[in-house]
Amino acid sequence: MSKLSPTLEEIEVMRKEVPPGPVVMVNLVKFKPGGGKAAYGEYIKATSGAAAQSGANIEILYAGRAGKDVAAGEQWDAVILARYPSFDSFADFVTHPIYQNEAIPFRTAGLEKALFMVSQPIDLVAEFGLGEIPGEKTK
Repeated sequence: MSKLSPTLEEIEVMRKEVPPGPVVMVNLVKFKPGGGKAAYGEYIKATSGAAAQSGANIEILYAGRAGKDVAAGEQWDAVILARYPSFDSFADFVTHPIYQNEAIPFRTAGLEKALFMVSQPIDLVAEFGLGEIPGEKTK
């Protein structure tokens, strides 16, 4: 079984490593057969209490069905992109006792595997020294 969530210790280490500024958490999830999707739905409900209590300002940028990774062939069920004003905001949210005690059990019950990645915005043109990309959104 893959690791489904970061430990509290890993979150604290990352607080020191992630630069200031907004973060987008990339979530790829695969549900356990026989009720995993329903359990993950309960996880999403439980996160709202933790978000309110921790003061987290979460914006869901995208949620959708995922499919097979066209390069590696790995199968996923859903992808969710959630933006936070900072990594500290995310960390406060996921270390809050309500999240730890009420949400995490549903996440664990619902997921077979997960990818939970921190991403920060870049200027695509500047990052890769491309110059202008006509007709493309770069931020």
